[in-house]
Amino acid sequence: MIVSTYVIFPSFPAFRRLTAGDEQRYVATYRQVEPYADFSFNNLLIWLDMENDLEVSTRGDCLILRFTNVFEGRKSYTLLGVDGCDEAARSVFAFQGRHGIAHELSMVPECATREIRIRGNAEVVEDPASSDYVFDIAMALKMSDSSFARLRKENRAFWRRHDGRARLDVIDPSDTASQHLIFNRLDEWRRHGGGLRNDPDDMERRATERAFSLATVIGFECVGLWIDGKLVSFAVFHLPPQPGWAIVNHLKYDRGINGLFDATYHAVLGYLADKGLRFINLEQDLGIDGLRFHKNRLRPAGRLKRYTIRSP
Repeated sequence: MIVSTYVIFPSFPAFRRLTAGDEQRYVATYRQVEPYADFSFNNLLIWLDMENDLEVSTRGDCLILRFTNVFEGRKSYTLLGVDGCDEAARSVFAFQGRHGIAHELSMVPECATREIRIRGNAEVVEDPASSDYVFDIAMALKMSDSSFARLRKENRAFWRRHDGRARLDVIDPSDTASQHLIFNRLDEWRRHGGGLRNDPDDMERRATERAFSLATVIGFECVGLWIDGKLVSFAVFHLPPQPGWAIVNHLKYDRGINGLFDATYHAVLGYLADKGLRFINLEQDLGIDGLRFHKNRLRPAGRLKRYTIRSP
C-alpha cells in the first residue's frame, strides 16, 4: 500500500527549501487565489528558484517565500494567501528589522494586501511592471471588436502568405531530440538579434533551460509552428489548478518572419480553446516598454495586480 504524506512547512521565522515534493501542500494555498503566473508551482521552480535558494515558511494561513530576485540581484520576500496576511507582513517586517534588512515585501498579489490595506499598518504601492496580463480566449480568437482590426488584418495576411505551408503541432518537452531542436533554433534566432534589446542577459534562455530540465517533474506543454517543415516558433504553457486557465510561460519566434508572433499567439489560442480553456495569463511586462506595448496591443481583458509593501 502506498501512503501519501502531506508535508508541513515550517512556522516563521524558520524557512526551508521549497522542492518538487512540496507541490500538494503549496497548491492547497495557491488554488485559493487568482492564477498569478509567478506563484504557480511551475514558475516557482523555474523563475523564483533560478539561484536554487527559494525557501518557504508559514505564518497562520499565509505562505512566506524568500528567494533571489534575478532581475534585481537581491533577496526578496513575498506573501501568498488570503487570510492572515497582515499578521504575516508585520512578522516579516519585524524579522527584517532584527537583521538590518529594509522593511519590504515585493510582488505581493492583490488578494494578500486586503487585510493590510484595511488595517493601514503599511504602505501598499501598485507595481505595474509585475502585474499579469489576462486575455479572454474566445474574445481574442474572434477579434470581432473594432480594436482588433489591425491584428485581424495582419493575422489573415500571414495565413494567406503561408497557406498550406504552416502548421501547429505538439512538441514533447521531455524528448531529447525536441529539446535540441528548440535550443538550436533559439540560438539561431538570438544570433539574428531576437530578444537582445529586451533580454540582454538572456534570462529567458536560462528559464527555458530550467523548464525543459524539469520536464519530467513539473507538468507543462509545448507546441510549435512549422513553415515548410521548419520550426519557426514555439510556445510553452501549463495549466494551473484554477479551472479554465492556462499560463503561457514562453512564446519564442523567428523575428525575421513578418507577423509570426501574432500568428503563433492566435494559433495557440485556438489550441487552448479546443482544450476547453477560457483564459490565458501572458505574465508581466517587467517594465520593458516593448513588452508593455505589445501585450497591450493584444487587448487584455484585465490584469492580475501585484504590489510592493513597505513598513513605515
